[in-house]
Amino acid sequence: MNKFLMIFLILLTTVMLVSAVEAVKAVEASVSVKVSVTVLPAYHLSIDLDILNKVVYQGNNLLFTVELKKKDLTHLSSKIPVDLNYEILKGNKVVKSGFLKTIYPTKCGRETLSISIPNDFGIGGYTLRIIATNPQAYTASDEDKFTVKRKWW
Repeated sequence: MNKFLMIFLILLTTVMLVSAVEAVKAVEASVSVKVSVTVLPAYHLSIDLDILNKVVYQGNNLLFTVELKKKDLTHLSSKIPVDLNYEILKGNKVVKSGFLKTIYPTKCGRETLSISIPNDFGIGGYTLRIIATNPQAYTASDEDKFTVKRKWW
């Protein structure tokens, strides 16, 4: 009789253990974990825009200088690629935009650039915005105002 009792207890314990393992697996399957990762920038960019010809005629080039400064926050690399893009705004509306160039500043870089103003551009006041981007840095931008005048010749 003790033998049967012992076998019964072993079987009962085995069934309870299997049930407990299945219950844990069911709980594990229903548990979801949300992980949030914040990646801090490796560089701090700052940009200073200065338009050289504040009055430009339709069909001519708008000339400007861009001074880009880069501060290393992690000392990963001394030279990084920074894309310069532009937007020309009339009020709050972007009327022209595009890519200017990629520059590789170590700490500071100054570039003289130009954008062609189309012949059919309306006369009046505009804002030029330059945007500097790098995947490992926050975006930096600066803007300056200029006027487009009618080309008579």
